[in-house]
Amino acid sequence: MARLATASAVAIILLWVCQVNAQPRYWMKTWRVDAVACSKCPKDFGKSLIGKEVSFSDKRFDNPLYESCDGDIDYSDISETDVASLSRKFGITWRFPKLAGPEVLSGWVRCHGYNFGGFIFESEKQGYYLFEDGAVLSLR
Repeated sequence: MARLATASAVAIILLWVCQVNAQPRYWMKTWRVDAVACSKCPKDFGKSLIGKEVSFSDKRFDNPLYESCDGDIDYSDISETDVASLSRKFGITWRFPKLAGPEVLSGWVRCHGYNFGGFIFESEKQGYYLFEDGAVLSLR
């Protein structure tokens, strides 16, 4: 009986690990800011942000727009999210872009336990960075 319980526990853990690893990781790459949406920002706010690159890798998060992390990087919050619940996940600071599907990958990138940025990934070609002052940066 103990062996059956142990085998069941191992099977459940393996299924969970496979499910976690099954999350799409297309977002783990370098993205370039191609547009800035911010109704509350000064007129020329986004000009200096266009063309900047944000990079995600297993060992480092490079973000010249805020702060980078090469230590205790945590992407575990990035997961499938129902588009209707984005404001619950991120708050009401941002006006979210019109998204094509009912679900996206989204979440906070954390470093040493602190939020370093909120991101929404609609596809392998379109992402969004929830930036300061309610600005939403389009990533390609």
